[in-house]
Formats: sequence, structure tokens, C-alpha cells
Amino acid sequence: MNSYDFLQSLGQVDGRLIDETMDCMFKNEEKHGKNGGAKVFKTLLVAALIASLFTVSAFATDFLGFREAIVKTGSIGAIPDITVTGRDGSKSVRDMSESAGVSMTKPETGPEELDWVKNVNAAADEWTQYRNAQQQAYINEKLPNTGKYLLTNVQLEFADNGDNTYTVMPVKEVDWSSGEIIYEDESSFFIIDEEELNNMDAFYMTFGGEYQGKYDWNYGVWDETSEAVLEEIAAKYGLRLRDNSTELYWDERAAANGADPARCFSPAELARMLTERCCNGDFFTVTPSAFDKLYFINTGSFGLSCELPVSGGADISVYIRNTVSDELATGNEISSIVNDYTEYVTRTRTAPDGTGLYIAQGESSAYIYAYLDGSFLVMHVGINPYGVNPELRLTEEHVNQVADSFNYKNLRQ
Repeated sequence: MNSYDFLQSLGQVDGRLIDETMDCMFKNEEKHGKNGGAKVFKTLLVAALIASLFTVSAFATDFLGFREAIVKTGSIGAIPDITVTGRDGSKSVRDMSESAGVSMTKPETGPEELDWVKNVNAAADEWTQYRNAQQQAYINEKLPNTGKYLLTNVQLEFADNGDNTYTVMPVKEVDWSSGEIIYEDESSFFIIDEEELNNMDAFYMTFGGEYQGKYDWNYGVWDETSEAVLEEIAAKYGLRLRDNSTELYWDERAAANGADPARCFSPAELARMLTERCCNGDFFTVTPSAFDKLYFINTGSFGLSCELPVSGGADISVYIRNTVSDELATGNEISSIVNDYTEYVTRTRTAPDGTGLYIAQGESSAYIYAYLDGSFLVMHVGINPYGVNPELRLTEEHVNQVADSFNYKNLRQ
């Protein structure tokens, strides 16, 4: 795998593509509603595996530090410890008590003078509370036995008893190398009827992103009624909603892998396209050596995955999301998991154009984020492990060079 291949893999870190990746990894696994809990379990597992690519070291919590700014509220320690099976069959447990979810689209807090941060958070909280309440109401009414597992990462397996009942077996561990399933103690097994099993299927079909409405699937809208509620909340706070018309473009090399050639361009052309669409002048001060993707959202937000040249011959992979301040962002659009948020070291930096930046850095990756008048920009920075110098340590100098590679004030506000 070369550096461009790795960029392509980084570009697939979002909920729906994780599910697609899992379908490829487990294509021989029987897929039916009787294993409905598996989707949640697998998604969280893959997110945790992806976190190994994004493992960062933590930092002290100061004003607008890592935890305050982009670590998602309530996410710390939410992932149970992970059992890792080595190639030799040995097992080790990864402590996830200090793990956290990190959002690249919505700040958890911000400078006092930026009222839009509070406004977006209030709207996102109202929508989340409505959605959670509707899910819980369904669970309370139709899933008296299995409901407590649905919003967790516990996988459930079902055994058909042949009399329209099923024995439910919570899974303790799955050895993904061999496919072996280790169940919890039999005392945790229980029986449900076929009606509840069907209700589980309906729950995932309803709240699992199957509904194709007017807006981005990341909002989690599930029918016309919930769609109308989302619109009311957005209007209440004067925010715009993302629709389903995201424009996606790739590096010219993607054409060889089946991408539409009409949407494939050189790094210089993609950089110019971004400047023309979203900036008042050049955004990049250094042209990326490779792109994975560049995409535009109807609200004016954009995202990209690229590789930037820095001193020392390192390949630095950068994922950027710039979310405009009048977009209703929930924080779940683009996110990653860090194994230990307390290891990150935070500092501030002033970019060459005078923009104040906040940096959270570890040995293998870092986050850079900027609170702008009209948007919230976050970038994830890491050494490409498949590049020319994969053992290189990510230094403060490397991260500073990346931070200085952009004209933030040229972004249209």
C-alpha cells in the first residue's frame, strides 16, 4: 500500500462507510434481523480499530483545550475495554476508560464572543433530545426485554427454539481472526417471542438511517414527522440544514480505481477549485502532494483529505472539515475516537495570517482547530504509516508547518 492508498482509506471514516466496510469484512456472515444488535457492535468495534490509526497523546485541560473544545460531552469512557487478539493467539486488554469521541464538525464550547457556538449547540441538543425521546418511547412500548441492549455496543445472538420463540445470548467477546464467539454466562440468556424479534428489526429499519428524506442521513431523520421537527428546530435557531447534494471530487489517480474521470483532478486543480468555491484568495500556501477527496456541502461547508509535504521527508496526512456557523451540525458528521484523551498536550499558535489556532498533539497525531467568525475548522494531522518515513515521530515542528500551510482569513465568512 502506498501513501495514496492510505489516504483513500482515511477518507472512509464515517458511519455509513464503516458499515459498508464491515459488510465487506463479514460478507460470509448471515445477515438478518435476528442478529440486529450486530450492526451497532461492529460499528463501534471498527471505530475503535480506526482509532488505532488516530491514536493521539493527551494534554492538560485548559481553556479551550482538547476536552473543552471538541471532545464530545458524555463520550469519555463510553467504550468498554477492548480485548485484542494477537496473530499468535495471545490476548491483551486495551484500557478504554479514558477514551473519548472527538467531533470535527461542532465545537462543544467556544470563545465567549462567538454567540453562534452556543446557538448551534442549543439546536443540536434540542434535536438530539427529541430523537432520543422517540427512540426510548419505542423501546419502552415494544422492546421490554431487548431494549436495554439496543443503544449499547453489546452484540446479541439469537437461537430459534422452533416454537416462535428465540433464546437471546449476549456476546462477551468475538475473536475476529477466527470468528469464534464467546458468550456471557448462561444466566444472562433470556427468551423473547417472535413479535419482539420483529420489533427489533423494525427499530433498526426505523432509526438506522433507512429513511431517504430531504436531508443528510447524519441527522438521523426517520420519517416525515421527524423531518418536520428538524426543520422547526433549524428555523427556531436561524440555521440551515445539509441536504443530500454533496459534491465529491477525487485526486486524478482515483480514476484508475473506478472513480468518475470527470470528477478527478490534479492536486493543484483541486486546490484551485476550493479557492474558487469557498475562499476570497488562495487557501493553501503549500500545494498538497496528493488528495484523497474534496467535497462541498450546500450550506457552504467543505471537507478534504490530502497529504502535505513537510521537512524531514515525512508524509503528513491531513483531514480538514470546515463547518459554517449557520449550519445545524450535530457533532456526529465527522468524528473519531481517541484511546486516551488525557495524553494530549494542548497549546496555542498564531498562523502567519494572524489567525489564532488551538493545537492538541500527541506522538502520532494531532488536532488543529480554529474558531472563525463564520465557521469552525478542524483538521486531523498524522504521519502516514505507509509513506516514505513511517517510523517518523510527529514533532511540534511538523504540526506547526501544517498549521502554517493555510490562509484561514481567506475563507469566506
